Amino acid sequence: MRRSLLALGVLGLTACGSGSGGAATSSSATAAASGTPSAALSATGTSSTATSSSAAATGDDHSAAARAFVELLARGAWDEALLRVTAQARAALDAGKLAEGWKAAVGAHGPFVAVRGSDREVRGDREVVTVHVALAKGTMDVRVGFAGSAEVAMLRASPAEGSWEAPAYVDAKKLEAREVAVGAPDRALPGTLTLPKGEGPSAIVLLVHGSGPGDRDDSVGPSRPFRDLAEGLASRGIAVLRWEKRTRDQAYLAAIHVSPADLTVKEEYLDDFAAAVAFAKETAGVDRKRIFVAGHSEGGWLVPWLLRDHPELSGGIALAGHARPFASILPKQIEYLGKLATGGPDDPRLGAHLELVKKQCALALDPKLAPDTPASDLPLGVPAKYWLSLQGYDAVATAKALRHPLLILQGGRDYQVTEADDLELWKKGLAGRPDVVQKVYPKLNHAFFAGEGMATPTEYETVAGHVDAAVVEDIAAFVGKYGGENR
Repeated sequence: MRRSLLALGVLGLTACGSGSGGAATSSSATAAASGTPSAALSATGTSSTATSSSAAATGDDHSAAARAFVELLARGAWDEALLRVTAQARAALDAGKLAEGWKAAVGAHGPFVAVRGSDREVRGDREVVTVHVALAKGTMDVRVGFAGSAEVAMLRASPAEGSWEAPAYVDAKKLEAREVAVGAPDRALPGTLTLPKGEGPSAIVLLVHGSGPGDRDDSVGPSRPFRDLAEGLASRGIAVLRWEKRTRDQAYLAAIHVSPADLTVKEEYLDDFAAAVAFAKETAGVDRKRIFVAGHSEGGWLVPWLLRDHPELSGGIALAGHARPFASILPKQIEYLGKLATGGPDDPRLGAHLELVKKQCALALDPKLAPDTPASDLPLGVPAKYWLSLQGYDAVATAKALRHPLLILQGGRDYQVTEADDLELWKKGLAGRPDVVQKVYPKLNHAFFAGEGMATPTEYETVAGHVDAAVVEDIAAFVGKYGGENR
């Protein structure tokens, strides 16, 4: 889902995950993508042509430009800040949306005090500068991305800590949370194990992120959907394990000695999930015969793959899991967001961008894709090796061949993974299976937060949403029903 993103309502947003989104793509943690309905500030996301109007900048120039850009946001100089982003982003972003995003990220922890420093990461022709910001009551990291020029092509902010409040369905007296390390010591990821108090052992759900660099809470704006799920399920007698995603931090990637250009689905998802399964089997208070996987967005799409790799698991839950290949879902998202853009759906800039993305997606899906294809020719600037690692995977066909029970949940207001395009494929492919349950929640969006009307990226950033109680109850009921089977 993607994540705590700052800028809003732009054209180059991605499929899933979301929010959970931002500076990272699903594979490299670098392109403008979002696991949630996103808010990454990226007009093109992939094309070097977005920077053709400006001369290339040096690393020092980018660091200075990033710090200066953040200071403009802190001063509320929205119009001046907009002049420093790519032309494509300006076509879809206005001062009001930029202001909303900044205020949501700062939350109750402002006002701005100072920039305390910055770190710089170079990934091919892209560069991301993380600006460390001191607020009156906390700190915040703002990631500013560039694609060759001094114009800002991506923006993502991690909201200040401490703004989350437990939803009403959480009973803190019934659970305990432990800080844990998932995986071998030399490559372990920080995580949280949430356990129900009382007699065990209990069933456990392993939470799998959508696209982008998610933290263990899958934070998006002021919301923490994975924490909602973890504490909500633990309040109902079910343990939950969640962890920082491998692509969230460059140090996590360095620990496995894989460069972003060489990252595949194996390093991004499969290896760490296997470590989580091993952790669950060895943990006191957890029933090793009752382990479930629950994935969101791209993570939901991968649930059948993970079950195939781990046949001993008891079942899977796909939350807004797309049925189509990852590269197939981007163009419709752009069309949808175009309806919200400043220029409207008839803006010629939207049409040009959409055609570019369609071409990139077709190339990523082409069985003849060459490993040395430039990342700039592919969706979200993700290198070819990652797209090749996904080719040939059919989520519905894989699920059909499994004997695991499945719970497939869909938000009716979700514009990233849709009832018409995705849930219908799940229904058709898995028809006749009594152990496969699909459910639609008409008022919920991609993050399973309630709302009204046409969903927009701003609702993830400005409102502290919670996963709807009905979703928690339905997952708990599913685990309760199928948790007794020894697979």
